[in-house]
Amino acid sequence: DGDAVEGVWYSSGGQGSPDAAEGLNTLREMGVDVLAPRCDLSSAPGVANMLQDCARSDLPPIRGCINAAMVLQDAIFDNMTLAQWNATVGSKAQSSWNLHTLLPESAHLDFFIQLSSLAGINGSVEPRSQSS
Repeated sequence: DGDAVEGVWYSSGGQGSPDAAEGLNTLREMGVDVLAPRCDLSSAPGVANMLQDCARSDLPPIRGCINAAMVLQDAIFDNMTLAQWNATVGSKAQSSWNLHTLLPESAHLDFFIQLSSLAGINGSVEPRSQSS
């Protein structure tokens, strides 16, 4: 339809992994102008810096957000350490809170979507941390 499409694909690994690079290349081939900053969404200062970088870029103002942050701890729930639990829950809860509080109020978001694990919806044979 001629409209420009822009996006920010934030990740703790940036575009460093082969899967991330492939996903970014696919988006770019589709005509999406996408930035891929490295950002730990569970860190409020990191999110604030990433949002400031976006504001200084050539991208238009943020109009929507999809949070798919996760930390995979492949452990049965009963055997998880507190550190594993905190890393898993923190990736979802803290990232959601940081985006909620730090996205500019002037953005007037069209959408703010929080994704969970499919295991949390469908269940799994073993209770794993990604079900949170």
